[in-house]
Amino acid sequence: MVTRPRPVKAGILFRAFPMLPGETVEGVWSASVPWSGNDDRWGRLPKHGGNLLLTNQRLLFEPLRLPKVGPAKVLAPVLDRLAEDRKAIPLADLTGVVPFSDRAPPRLRIALGNGEAETFIVLEHRMALIWNKGTSQRDDAIRRIATAANVPPESSSPR
Repeated sequence: MVTRPRPVKAGILFRAFPMLPGETVEGVWSASVPWSGNDDRWGRLPKHGGNLLLTNQRLLFEPLRLPKVGPAKVLAPVLDRLAEDRKAIPLADLTGVVPFSDRAPPRLRIALGNGEAETFIVLEHRMALIWNKGTSQRDDAIRRIATAANVPPESSSPR
């Protein structure tokens, strides 16, 4: 697996986490957090876009920074309340990663050791239409996350 250094622009465009000592980037996918973790209309709509970042130690969700200039400056307090927080999940806490639903957009669900789950929409690229049914990036993320976390990849059939 090819590892690469952290891009300089990560902290400019995204609310990025600092890398831990010895931490390397293993994979990056365009992702967003849906409004809900269900398979209803709210679970299919993105709330906040960003990057799903796999390192050799953690799985990170780094949301895009919200603009605070021009007209967006007026809306900044409202947008900040709706903004998704960064998420850092140690690979040791992952108990599974599965495709979620056969309905667009392509989503994956991360099962955690505490019984909770995180759902992410994973698209082919940042400008892909949300109703795109392409699953290659989601399937790549599932395979690589499962391998890094040493959990068996679940069936490729969506849940």
